Amino acid sequence: MTEFPCTFPSPWTGETFAITFDFFSWTWIFNSDCQTITVPNPAGPTQTWLCHQITERFLIVRVQGTDNFLCFLIFYNDLTTPVTFTVAFSDSSTTTFANQTGEFTNICEMCREPNAVAVAIVTGSPVPPAQSLDCNIPSMCSPPGTVCASNDIIQKGSECPGQTTESTTTSTAETITTISEQTTTPEQTTTPDQTTTPEQTTPHDHCSKNGHRHPLFRHIRTHGK
Repeated sequence: MTEFPCTFPSPWTGETFAITFDFFSWTWIFNSDCQTITVPNPAGPTQTWLCHQITERFLIVRVQGTDNFLCFLIFYNDLTTPVTFTVAFSDSSTTTFANQTGEFTNICEMCREPNAVAVAIVTGSPVPPAQSLDCNIPSMCSPPGTVCASNDIIQKGSECPGQTTESTTTSTAETITTISEQTTTPEQTTTPDQTTTPEQTTPHDHCSKNGHRHPLFRHIRTHGK
């Protein structure tokens, strides 16, 4: 299942999460619009991430104002108090997709087997143990990695305003009903043929080469590097 465009789980809205990996840490500030995260960046200006797409339990965000995308594997139980979730990612994934505006139909290049796992906690909360990952790559992808089930989801809690729950490619013609005053001679109404033109989505024709890191990761020393 894919949600595009997406919103974040409503329990995360308005919260600030601390995420500490073995070799660096992040702060994610979930804004009240349900669609953006503010991310202070120790290597440069503060960034805003947009919720682009959620496929199964994989969250894809876009760095605002760029063609850069990040994929995060999320394990989240919306019954947990205080709010917490496990997040994992690979810093070797492809991250640049020029002119990409629509839904990604293949996310294997950006959602590779993670090499970093951490627990996201509300700032000031105790740190729970990291959750083991039952799976770590999307259902449509091939190893390396353990394939997740196609019906896996990120639990959303109560709905955020304006949420689109699932993408669709079906175009439904608009039905127009005309009510006319009754006259002796019925008025003839001509309805022009409707033509539905599908929105063109430019594929990611300029992906970065493997090993080219997102600028966000260039300052990070990863394992074995």
